[in-house]
Amino acid sequence: MPAFVTSSNNTTPAGANGSTVAVTIFPTVAGNDLVVVLQAGADPTAIPIPVVSSVTASGAVFGPVPDSSIYTGTGTRTAHVELYRAANVNAGITLVTATFATPGAYGVEVGEYSTVLSLGHVDVTSGASGAPSIGLQTQDTNNLVVAGFVAEDTAGPLFTGATVGNARELVYVFGLGAPDIPGALFDNTSATPAVVTNTVTSATQSLWAATAVELRSTIGSGFRSFSSLWFGPEGSTFAPGAMVAGFRSFQSVWFGPDAGGVGGAITPTITSGRKLISQALSGTIQAEL
Repeated sequence: MPAFVTSSNNTTPAGANGSTVAVTIFPTVAGNDLVVVLQAGADPTAIPIPVVSSVTASGAVFGPVPDSSIYTGTGTRTAHVELYRAANVNAGITLVTATFATPGAYGVEVGEYSTVLSLGHVDVTSGASGAPSIGLQTQDTNNLVVAGFVAEDTAGPLFTGATVGNARELVYVFGLGAPDIPGALFDNTSATPAVVTNTVTSATQSLWAATAVELRSTIGSGFRSFSSLWFGPEGSTFAPGAMVAGFRSFQSVWFGPDAGGVGGAITPTITSGRKLISQALSGTIQAEL
């Protein structure tokens, strides 16, 4: 089952803008995943979109977690948080670098997680009062939910810990001028499929946002295993969809919905040499890229 290994953080310098944040981490274990939380805040100018240019490390390939980005604002104040992930990283990585599109006030937290077989649900939320919190429905036993939080308010309250979940990293970014940005990396789990909640301990925040992703203990639904797939016109040897010595031949592969739906049973069909692969598989492949 997915499990927390270690974490670290860094921010732009206090009282100054920056466009790069380098986070020194404990040497990674081969095959583990890295999940990165990236926060931004601005006042009185709006945060430019896109916020993040890249997240890089030698021995890892990072990409944004689909649908994990959220941008919120009130008056002249804006806040942003999103997630990046690198799967199956090399051993011995000790530095993760986040590069932002424009100089500003930024926080970055990096968590290392083991035994992550796929990504699941993703959700975002925001608020203008109370303590930041987010709940996410898990799909399997012992899945782990990783959450990122941000708030923005000049001289506003800090994030001081976890009311629900595990506070792995807490930061407070003193921006140039008005922006002051608390941020956090949390995680929490459930032995059975459930709505898993992470909640920050904090005095009421007047502008905050949260994002969360499910780290799954199983391969995403919709996979079917073959030794090889051959894409191309059918010859006299292979009939459409026939399997010979572990090879399955198709003229094309079509990604789209099927009768099973996103979360239902996968019922692929073969018609005229075309293989229908479920929307669930298509989504999983996109999340893994």
